[in-house]
Amino acid sequence: MRREGYEAFFDDTSTLQFRHVATNRISELSNPHRPFHPEEVKKRAELAAFLDRCSKDELIEYILLPMFRPLGYHGITSAGHADKALEYGKDIWIRYTLPTMYVIYFGLQAK
Repeated sequence: MRREGYEAFFDDTSTLQFRHVATNRISELSNPHRPFHPEEVKKRAELAAFLDRCSKDELIEYILLPMFRPLGYHGITSAGHADKALEYGKDIWIRYTLPTMYVIYFGLQAK
């Protein structure tokens, strides 16, 4: 059976297996010591310049919050620094729901 680039088959022990039929490779690691592409060098310089001049609120809004959203965290709220009355030392409040439907709450402090 083939579907969306994968093939299902039974191996010698009658166990159902899946494989990607386009490459037949599990994965290929990239070389961490390779030279950077000029576009990567430009993005890296822009990020370094942003990190040198950004405020704590900008770091949270433009870097940390977009980083947590695709990782499955939800209910992400930033305390902000205009009114520190309800911050209690936490800059970000997030929650994560486990597969067992238990919810874990995190309070983060950005420096």
